[in-house]
Amino acid sequence: MIVRVIGWKYTLRSAALCAAVLVSACQSANFGSASNAGMLTDVLTSHQNSLPCQGGAPVPGGTPMPFYTPRTHSAEKFLPQPGMGYLYIADEYDSQIDIFPSMGRNQSQVGTITAGVDVPYGIWFDRGTQSLYVANQSNNTVTVYPYGSTQPSVTYSQGLNRPLFPIVDRYGDLFVSNANDGTVVEYLAGSTNVYQVLQTPGVEADGMAFDHQGHLYVAYRTCPSGDGSIEKFAPGSSQGKVIGMTLSDPQGITVDYKGNIIVDETGTANQRITQIEEFVPGSKSPSVIVQMPNNDLPIELLLDCDEKHLYVASLFAGAALGADYPLTSQTQLFVKDQVSAIVQGVTMTNNLEL
Repeated sequence: MIVRVIGWKYTLRSAALCAAVLVSACQSANFGSASNAGMLTDVLTSHQNSLPCQGGAPVPGGTPMPFYTPRTHSAEKFLPQPGMGYLYIADEYDSQIDIFPSMGRNQSQVGTITAGVDVPYGIWFDRGTQSLYVANQSNNTVTVYPYGSTQPSVTYSQGLNRPLFPIVDRYGDLFVSNANDGTVVEYLAGSTNVYQVLQTPGVEADGMAFDHQGHLYVAYRTCPSGDGSIEKFAPGSSQGKVIGMTLSDPQGITVDYKGNIIVDETGTANQRITQIEEFVPGSKSPSVIVQMPNNDLPIELLLDCDEKHLYVASLFAGAALGADYPLTSQTQLFVKDQVSAIVQGVTMTNNLEL
């Protein structure tokens, strides 16, 4: 049994310092053979040492599940090289995760994960345990892959209702947003049982991010295709506060160390909005707007840990696009890596974890 102790967790969270520390890519968590108590201790210890480098009632709905004709999977493989960083793309069409070196552009694909992957959406690499988390829409699971492994070590399913985006806080708690009821499900570190459920005002909960004070930001929409906003939850709380900006079908979100919020919009089928926006703390109007190339739909967003680059999954282009960060009115997106598929998620081994 895992006992929740709010005091020490959030005292540690508020006292944590920001430092430019990258966790060795050679470490991985073996959840499969550990007891619950051991898993909790190991995960919490790893996250305490992994610092960043510089309610409404549920409404049935959510955006409809995509339907794709199954395709032949790529050969499953991944042999990481010592000291190398990697970028992961959620290949929705092929139900697989495509892996590329994090350095350079237009690199050759170096790995593929297919086991346990079923119409993937958002993905998250947890630097504390060196594990990849994949949200699988079709079978209502989140699967976890230790660094270098193509086989899942843990599968979450309790409380999931078409999961879209996973994210792990620095203490190892997993949060997963649901498309079909507008909720976010929280699991304590080392447990696959639901700890608590956060209800947004929306029918669909989308991208999530933490700031350096431990607040959780959740993008949501109030109808299957239409207006939405962002709700902010204090550490440990299941009651949030809508922070006010009006967004049309928001998807990905990330927050930098200064508290700037970067979010993207996809608009409705009748009025597409395909752009990335930055909001300074406290503002309801964007300070910077970056248009997507060819009006493609932006999905998951990601900052690297030193906040030098922003990445976004470009749906129909099958690409992870990048941009120099901070954003400016002159920002141009470039192709980091690309596959011949429809893609939803992007993450990397040196992502920003606040």
